[in-house]
Amino acid sequence: MSNEDIKNNENLQTDDELLEAAKKRLTEAREKASAAGTVEEVETWNNEIDAAKLDLENLINELTRQSGDDTADAENTASAEENEESKDTGFGGHTIILGGDYNHNDDNAFSPVENNGENNHIPSPTINNDNVENSKLQKELKETKKRLTKVNSELADLQEQHEALNTRHSDLKISLRQTNTSAIAEKKELQNKYDKALDTSKTLVAGIESLEKRLTETATAAEILKAECDSNIKQQKEAVEKELEKRRQELETTKGSNEQVRCDVIKLALAHLGHTAPENFKSDSFYSNILKLYDFIKKDLLTRYDWKFALEKKGLSPSDKIEGSYYFTYELPKNLLKIQKIVPNHDYEIMGNNLLCMADNIALYYIKYVEDVNLPEFFKTLMVYTLAASSAALVTQNEVIAKKWEIEANQRFCTAIANDTSQQAIHGVIRNPIYLAHFS
Repeated sequence: MSNEDIKNNENLQTDDELLEAAKKRLTEAREKASAAGTVEEVETWNNEIDAAKLDLENLINELTRQSGDDTADAENTASAEENEESKDTGFGGHTIILGGDYNHNDDNAFSPVENNGENNHIPSPTINNDNVENSKLQKELKETKKRLTKVNSELADLQEQHEALNTRHSDLKISLRQTNTSAIAEKKELQNKYDKALDTSKTLVAGIESLEKRLTETATAAEILKAECDSNIKQQKEAVEKELEKRRQELETTKGSNEQVRCDVIKLALAHLGHTAPENFKSDSFYSNILKLYDFIKKDLLTRYDWKFALEKKGLSPSDKIEGSYYFTYELPKNLLKIQKIVPNHDYEIMGNNLLCMADNIALYYIKYVEDVNLPEFFKTLMVYTLAASSAALVTQNEVIAKKWEIEANQRFCTAIANDTSQQAIHGVIRNPIYLAHFS
């Protein structure tokens, strides 16, 4: 509420209400300033606080002046009344009091003096209305001075609050300035990051477009390659089927050849012992035992020496690693009869059809099982003599003949070694003439 509003409401409000309205306006302005969130709002409400303080001070001064004027008017009125009463004085200027004696008290009122009941029958005069009004004004003046003192105290408190708000306003300005500086730096940093991200995004978009183009080209090439692969697979499948058919026929032929070789060796061995085998000797139990003896002798002779024709080399990769150890597991070839060596040289163990070794990759040299049809002639001859020596005691029932063929088989074994050695490109003691003469 402005000072002009206070003047317009003087006829409608009392002094206390005007003071309370001015103080309420100042308090509300301070609360708004405390709750302000921006510099502009703080400045606006600080201006409102200054205006409210000024209006409050003007109102207080005006009320004080009016109280002084009312007091002066009351005093002037009392003096005029006294002058009027002095005109009707008598008996040497003393006031004539009718109906009793009165003493003047501190409040300018008159009270009757006790007369011990002598003049109680005389009626008391009426108290002057102007004196009563004057007394009321003096009381109001005292109350106004008290309120003024209280208002001045509140005004001092409000002044302190105003100074505190100004201090807070200054701190807020500094904080806002720092915040603005920090915000500007952050905005600049974010702008730089945004620019970099935008450049990266453009690069990625270009890369994606290039990849999509390459993907399309790759898909086209993949379709072409798939068609070619399908055609090649079809051709290879046909070729494999032809090769399998050819090998099947060869195996059937080889099977027949193996049986023929086996029969020839057995018949020749029995002929050396003076025994003629029947054409269909496989149905006879005696000759079936000879066949079992043949298979045993063949494996024994193959593993007794490292024959060149039976030597095989194969690189192996580990199929597994034993948990909690350094050993690798290698699956052995199915045609293996005897291991010659492994490269690199490591200790190894055979467990079932697996080889256990600490090396992670090895080359295996071993003696393989050779089909009868693939045996060299000197080994077939060795088979004839060895089979004859092994079956001599069973066929002839003569130990002398059996001993003779055992010696003959040992000589043939040395001859077979010499023949196998002469086919190897190995220098040293193997090519020694004395060694060859001894086993020839």
